[in-house]
Amino acid sequence: MNPLNFQSVLKFVTSFASVKEGPNVTFLDGKVIVFGGETLAYAEANHPFGKVPVSVPREKLVAVVNSLPSLPEEEVDLKVEDDVMKIECGSVLAEIPTTNQALVALPSFKKGKSLTGVSLGDALGDVLPAVSQTMLDPKLTCVHFEGGRVEACDGFRMSRYELEEAVFPNSGGILVPGHLLKAISKRVFTAYAVASPWLLLEESEGRIAGVRTYSEKYDDLETCSDVSGNSVEFPAGLEKELPKPAKVFCKDHPDIRVRVADNSLSLYLGGSLGWMQKKFDMEYGGDPIQFSIRSEHLLSALTLGNNLEIGGGRVKISGERFSHVVCISQS
Repeated sequence: MNPLNFQSVLKFVTSFASVKEGPNVTFLDGKVIVFGGETLAYAEANHPFGKVPVSVPREKLVAVVNSLPSLPEEEVDLKVEDDVMKIECGSVLAEIPTTNQALVALPSFKKGKSLTGVSLGDALGDVLPAVSQTMLDPKLTCVHFEGGRVEACDGFRMSRYELEEAVFPNSGGILVPGHLLKAISKRVFTAYAVASPWLLLEESEGRIAGVRTYSEKYDDLETCSDVSGNSVEFPAGLEKELPKPAKVFCKDHPDIRVRVADNSLSLYLGGSLGWMQKKFDMEYGGDPIQFSIRSEHLLSALTLGNNLEIGGGRVKISGERFSHVVCISQS
């Protein structure tokens, strides 16, 4: 294995679990593995270790491998003597004591379903903000994959993204904790397979990331996504202008009060400990609209678009493939 390939393999397998969750790197039967409890990642690699696993502390191995000469003609010499991994390449020599690593049975990637042309990263980028951050209802901390839908709901807002194809199971779908999917959303995967309790994602041949799935029944969000009322186009750029004042004035009073009337938008931030009001020109000649909304919910929604449908105690922003609905207090 040359240094460039070693660096690439190690960067992939360490992308999905923190050092605390996955403290070791294991070499086993032609694979390099990081197991993080709720995540795993492995990549095929040409190393000398067979069916007896060899594990070393991740941080030390990464430090050594990142120091190797980036020359494709070099080869990395790996061996273990007296429970110590010895690494030699060019001008670099290193010794790292091996460690014990309890491994679960490594799930194999079989009968993968193609994700080619499916914008999974875009879908996760849109729905992850709607994942609940509390464990009051564990399923709301998850992203739900079913058919062509990727969706999440925290009880106050929901996001749904319609994929180009119905690639996921239609009966019950798949539930994956949202915090496991942040790293997944930043990479492009070509196929997936379900090997219960794992959802396995293939980036390229021989490179697999896995996240644990859960089988709890997910609520039907169809009713929540149906919003009808007044259509309003907010001024462009609010998602860039509001975060700084909201951070200051919404610290003690988290809601933003919104009024739309007579071709203007008024936003009121804060409360008895200090407040700020700002008005914006816009085109609107309908009946006045007034509502309150959590500041973080409004800011998150505005990153998706500024065309809003307001009615029935909800605000909806939708695009070609996504819809985002937020609960409001309407007056």
